[in-house]
Amino acid sequence: MLVYKNAEYAANRLAGTIVRRIIGNQHIPIAIANIANSKVAYTTLADNIPDVCDLKELDLDPVPLGYINNQKVATYWARKPMRQDWRQGLRAANVVCLSHPHAEWGGNNLKQIAACIDGVYPTFKQCLGKVKRNPEAKGSIAFSRDFAIDSAGVLFYKSITVGGIDDNGEPDYLPSFEWASDAFIEAVN
Repeated sequence: MLVYKNAEYAANRLAGTIVRRIIGNQHIPIAIANIANSKVAYTTLADNIPDVCDLKELDLDPVPLGYINNQKVATYWARKPMRQDWRQGLRAANVVCLSHPHAEWGGNNLKQIAACIDGVYPTFKQCLGKVKRNPEAKGSIAFSRDFAIDSAGVLFYKSITVGGIDDNGEPDYLPSFEWASDAFIEAVN
């Protein structure tokens, strides 16, 4: 794991980005505000609480991305390839929404971004129940970083339509996407 020893260098690379702070065996998603004298001023994404930690407490491995459950729609986020980028951490300039090209990163979605990074999603059965209870509502909901379903019963894998959900609540894959069944089984278990 990368550790910065020079606070000024770290500040240039990390200020304004999302990384994780290591607390015991937990890796808490945080938004870094500033770094000075090896102290990191940050805000937790999940509950918007400001705090300070030592520079050595940061996990600088790339944070996992995927579906983020927003108000009524699940949006699928991925990193942009950035060859000339000298900064680390996650920020608006190095992510792209593949499912909804005009979606905006961050803003009021920090709690949902934290849930994605932490891998916290409703179960497939909860999602299925939600869309079946209100089929007229337009929208989608993710049950893992990689899978989402919409109110019409369409099944998405990483923003690609791979099939649908039959009347028994089971996935029905398009012929060219039957390979997605293994990933689906892993996602729901």
